[in-house]
Amino acid sequence: QLPITNFNRDWQDGKALGALVDNCAPGLCPDWEAWDPNQPVQNAREAMQQADDWLGVPQVIAPEEIVDPNVDEHSVMTYLS
Repeated sequence: QLPITNFNRDWQDGKALGALVDNCAPGLCPDWEAWDPNQPVQNAREAMQQADDWLGVPQVIAPEEIVDPNVDEHSVMTYLS
């Protein structure tokens, strides 16, 4: 379980994306808790690719953007919706 209170900082290491994808479709990102927080782009890329491939969630924002500390919160909200 990850506490999410915003649409920028809480998504920076990519793990929240993995948790969300795995919650929506158990088994797609089963090891998200073990993901290295120092590899945020890799984490986000894995979660977003699984969401695209298996859940039909288009990547309207790049993994590099979603983990950027200066990401536009509205862009993150759009992707997550």
